[in-house]
Amino acid sequence: MELDGCLSTPDTGCHIWQGNQYPPSGFGMYRTINTWWYSANPDTIFNASLAVQVATPDSIVGYDSVCFEPNQNNSYSLSPNPLPGAQNYEWHLFQDTISLQSWNTLLPCLDSVFFPDTGSYSLISRGYNNCGYGIPDTLHIKVFSPDTISISISSSVNEICEGTLVIFTATSFNGGPSPVFHWKVNGVNQGINDSVFSYASANGDEIVCVLTSSITVCTANNPATSNSILMTIYPLLPVAVSIIPSNDTVCEGSQVTFTANAINGGINPSYQWQVNGVNVGTNNPVFTYYPASGDLVSCILTSSEQCTVNNPVSSIQYPVSVIATPVVTFTPCFDTVTTTNARPIRLKGGIPLGGGRLFRTGSNQRVFLSQLSRPWLKNDHLHIYKRCIL
Repeated sequence: MELDGCLSTPDTGCHIWQGNQYPPSGFGMYRTINTWWYSANPDTIFNASLAVQVATPDSIVGYDSVCFEPNQNNSYSLSPNPLPGAQNYEWHLFQDTISLQSWNTLLPCLDSVFFPDTGSYSLISRGYNNCGYGIPDTLHIKVFSPDTISISISSSVNEICEGTLVIFTATSFNGGPSPVFHWKVNGVNQGINDSVFSYASANGDEIVCVLTSSITVCTANNPATSNSILMTIYPLLPVAVSIIPSNDTVCEGSQVTFTANAINGGINPSYQWQVNGVNVGTNNPVFTYYPASGDLVSCILTSSEQCTVNNPVSSIQYPVSVIATPVVTFTPCFDTVTTTNARPIRLKGGIPLGGGRLFRTGSNQRVFLSQLSRPWLKNDHLHIYKRCIL
């Protein structure tokens, strides 16, 4: 250490520092009385007064850029340690020009600095001893707000049909240049380290994402957990349709009615009728028309249900059987038919399958073939009706 002061002795001989050298600690000025020996006469002892000044700190050691956290304890110390000439140390903390706290310590260390908020602070320290104070040093400190880490996720849909792939997208805040994404389904890790996750969900699945920011200094909420998305999955409903005719076989010129029975058609099903592959009719579960023999009738059903299988679906092609009107001729054997002189009549033409012959007399009596053997009323005229009777 350098001693600053004057040495006062009774003579001008060669003097040697002898005895209790006072080790420096603290800063400021102090005096000590030391014993000096006169080299020409070692038996002669002189008392000398020496004034010693406390050293100025080289620096205050500690963070000058601090991430603010409530109740965070920050530590600082002086360099060199110990400070020459100092017995004790004085510390002051200022925010702008406002003094916040002061400390006195025996060692050149301060372990209990709390910053109440973000902003600019000054920490001042100096050493002192019995004679006075040394020159202080100042550390300017900037206290920053931590970067809050956060993440949110969204999905392309959250109500979807069974088996459909759903795309989940993560939006991160303060994730840094190399963020890490951990996707979880019902708490179990899924997928890869990516901000996009594709997954065919099951009903009731809960999807979240955990973000670990690559920012390692002054962050809060790291890692961060996203919101959760609860999936609603609808089962796939098989769609089917069948058609039923009013009659399997109809007479030529008669109408036939088909009725469609839908399975999983929904509240607003659509019906498209076809005859021989050509669209006919209207959007109605009932279809009536005059068929031709050999027609193939079918119905295409489009369900209004959200989640379906085999939609639209076509019924079978139902064949229609049409019986043609028979050709029957009447040839009388005689000009007159009387009650007293009955004569036979001759009919030509076959009886249709499942049918018969119907006659009507001039008096508008209906007569079937089985009745022709009875006597007829005089002057009755016999008319033949060609009909298909089912």
